Amino acid sequence: MNLKIRTLLCVFLLTIISNFSACYIETEKTSKEITSFKLLQEHNPSLPSDITGLIEDTTIIITVPYGTDISSIIPTIEHTGDSISPSNNEPTDFSDGMTKIFTVTAKDATIKEYFVTVTIADLKEAKILSFSLL
Repeated sequence: MNLKIRTLLCVFLLTIISNFSACYIETEKTSKEITSFKLLQEHNPSLPSDITGLIEDTTIIITVPYGTDISSIIPTIEHTGDSISPSNNEPTDFSDGMTKIFTVTAKDATIKEYFVTVTIADLKEAKILSFSLL
């Protein structure tokens, strides 16, 4: 009797472990999330500091300070997929005011599209970054 219980317990535990492993592997194959979308000052010298985009589902919104040149923004993107297009750290022109589509491709070749908008803050929202008397 004791042997039967041990055997059943072992079978039960092995089943749970194998199902968990299968779920993890499946998730890894199908994962295609953008987890971070930033504009780093080191890649975008016209920015006064790093800016982090707001990610809500498949929409990413970034507001840059008034006067920022957005014709060649270089985003730094973290994602869980196999690849992203446009590529990470690739200059993108947002000056036309149009939403850009970034596509994350999972290892199983499925895709997820993200809609990225970069806007320039109004002049009234502009902040004084430095001031000095000469």
